[in-house]
Amino acid sequence: MPDRCLVLPTEALHGAADVLRSAVDALVRSDESQATKELTQLEDAPFRTYWTAGGVEWERRHQSAAHLPPAVRRVARPIPAATRRAVGERDGWRCRYCGLRLIARDVITALNASFPALFPWGATDLTKHAAGLVLLYTPDHVVPWRAGGDNTPENLVAACGTCNYMKGSCLLEELDLADPRARQPVQDEWTGLSGILSKPKF
Repeated sequence: MPDRCLVLPTEALHGAADVLRSAVDALVRSDESQATKELTQLEDAPFRTYWTAGGVEWERRHQSAAHLPPAVRRVARPIPAATRRAVGERDGWRCRYCGLRLIARDVITALNASFPALFPWGATDLTKHAAGLVLLYTPDHVVPWRAGGDNTPENLVAACGTCNYMKGSCLLEELDLADPRARQPVQDEWTGLSGILSKPKF
C-alpha cells in the first residue's frame, strides 16, 4: 500500500506551529521579549534532521530510470496568487501529505525582519531557519508540470517544504506515494497565521 509521505514528522514538529502562533501573538502585542522567548524554543536541529531524512528516503525510493525527461520541455508558469491562497484555505493550511500545519510566507518574512539572528531567512536552504524551511506553505503539483500537470486547484495541494521539495518533479508512483487528494483536508481554526503581521504573500 502506498505511503502518505516519505517521512512522518514527529510530535515536536507538529507542535512547532503553536510556538510560532505564540510568537506572532506576542509581536502583535509588541511584546518582543516574549516573542524572543517563544522563538528560542524553536530549535533548528529537529527540522534539519527531518529535511535530511526526507532526502535520504527519496534517494532510497527513487528510480532514475523511471524519471525520464519529457519529450517536449515545458516552460513552467507561476501559480497565480489567488490560486495559491485558495488552495491553502481549501486544505486548511496543512500539508496534504504529512499533515503538518503550515505557515504563510508573510509570517516567515515578518519574523525574519523582526528577529534576523534568531529566525534567519537567507538566500540558500542552509542559511534559512529549518523550521521556516519545513513549515512554509508551498503548493505542490500532484501531477508534476514536467509530466503534463497544470496550475489548476484540482492538481494542487498544500504541502510543507519537505514534502514539496523531496517529491519534486516525480510522479506519485515513482515514490510509492498515495494520492493526497484522496484524503479529506482538515478544516479548523488554523489559518497559517496569514496576514496577522503584514500583508499576505503567497
